[in-house]
Amino acid sequence: MSFAVEPLPLPFDFAPRLPGSKSIAQRALLLAAQAADGGSGTTTLDHVTSSDDVAAMERGLVALGFAVARGRSLPHDDEANERVVVGARDRAIGAATLDADLAGTAARFLVALAATTPGRFTVTGRARLQERPFAELFAALRSLGAALPADAERLPVTIEGAPLRGGHVRLDASRSSQFLSALLLIAPRCERGLEIELVGALASAPYVELTIELLARFGVVVERDRASYRVAPQPLRTPGTLRIEDDWSAAGAWLVLERLASSRARTPGLAAASRQPDAALPALLDALEGDGPRTLDVGGVPDQLMNLAVFAAARRGTTRFTGAANLRWKESDRVAVLARELARAGVAVETSADALVVHGPAPLRSAALECAGDHRMAIAFTLLATLQPGLALIGAECVTKSDPRFFEQLAAARAAPRCVALVGMRGAGKSTLAVALAERLRLAALDADVEFERRHGPLAAFVAAHGWPHFREVEAALLAELLAPGRVVALGGGAIESAANRALLRREAVVLHLDESLPTLSARLAATPRPSLTGADPQSELAEVAARRAPLYREIAAATLPPDRTVEQRRDEAIAALTALARWPAAAPPALRLRH
Repeated sequence: MSFAVEPLPLPFDFAPRLPGSKSIAQRALLLAAQAADGGSGTTTLDHVTSSDDVAAMERGLVALGFAVARGRSLPHDDEANERVVVGARDRAIGAATLDADLAGTAARFLVALAATTPGRFTVTGRARLQERPFAELFAALRSLGAALPADAERLPVTIEGAPLRGGHVRLDASRSSQFLSALLLIAPRCERGLEIELVGALASAPYVELTIELLARFGVVVERDRASYRVAPQPLRTPGTLRIEDDWSAAGAWLVLERLASSRARTPGLAAASRQPDAALPALLDALEGDGPRTLDVGGVPDQLMNLAVFAAARRGTTRFTGAANLRWKESDRVAVLARELARAGVAVETSADALVVHGPAPLRSAALECAGDHRMAIAFTLLATLQPGLALIGAECVTKSDPRFFEQLAAARAAPRCVALVGMRGAGKSTLAVALAERLRLAALDADVEFERRHGPLAAFVAAHGWPHFREVEAALLAELLAPGRVVALGGGAIESAANRALLRREAVVLHLDESLPTLSARLAATPRPSLTGADPQSELAEVAARRAPLYREIAAATLPPDRTVEQRRDEAIAALTALARWPAAAPPALRLRH
């Protein structure tokens, strides 16, 4: 099914309601079931996403006989904040089928848990999941005493579950860290504990760190050295109530989009010190800022390659992503699909066995992009379509696998315009443009100097009584209040001389600089006298002040509007600049001086 995405009309300022981390939720669900089965009591998990992957894990636990109840944390909460209560096995299961759909994490974890649970269980899933690797996990479980067919290498697989003896096992986790995580998650239930010796490299190692942290939350200690992990037999202890962190993986699209669209995505719920591997994304994006060649290893953040590739296509330079071999075994062959569809949209891409090379900046062209049933592809291609008209998506409904509310949130962001701040010299026309621009964009117009005088009296009298330094202090507090989403704010000419104000403007607004010729400024200043800034005559100090402020305007302005224009021309140029800032960087009109 083809899906059209409406491009952004303006830069946005929006706080997306991020789902809880599905990586954490799936691990916590499995541990909560084992803790309850061991007699330590039920576990309540808050902020559990209703994504397809987590739903697959919940269904699997129910099929194994565990008590899993989903509800709302509070009456007004929506599906982004649901509560799941996990209890012990409430019934004996003779046989059951565990359908993991497309959820690779859930499938591998459920295989391991089924191997320790009395009953006959068949773990299966959709066609793509049946193509993904499982052989290394099956081999390790068989060596620990699990009853799996000797020739089983992929799903579906039938397991005769029973308590595992445990002991020492060698494991090849070079194709997926989930093999190691699956064994660690059931290790405390093994009769002799578990010692896992890694053979070869470990894929996506940060995800194992996340597993170890979750085990610790349930009272399990993992001992390790460079290539082995040891877990003694021990009961799991429920933490009682555990709130799942906001999902850094789901935040990835927003963190990329805000940079490419001169926007702001407010994500206060993201834990900067999180063990989620994708918490490294801001640092990776910082590394891609600026022009020139870059090389990034994405082995630890495989879910972000797609978003990072979109960012790379917009930057000036060649970006080489390494460590991508394991992405060929995900919901799609992500390296191949990404290269094929980006090329269809006009991006020059090269691939090798474990690398993707993106050449930017790419002038995008109209195309229909095939998501290949892969939620990460659908989200990344949505970024392109949000920034560039003429792109459509085929099969984008698969986003429900990780973020069921993604398109709903994106629509809300389109309706949440970022604050527009107008800066420039005295007499540049900021106040007049603010009114004209706000009227056309259906925003609120505010004038910082007018608001100052409403609260503190005439500006000249205030400066005469208190001096310019105190005026700047009061002005800074006022700006912090005025710069809010949905507004066009005209600033006083010297507001940008404060470093704190410049930082505030960069954070809270998209800044347009109104350039104006000195003769025009002089004529307007003569018609409306203003207090001196330097102690000299306002007319004679004009050139000096303009020269001093020029680099400060350039420092913070996302766009500069040219001088000697009518109000209508300025308004239309401002709208064109704002629209261009919210669109694909390589498509900006050359006449506009923009800085994404």
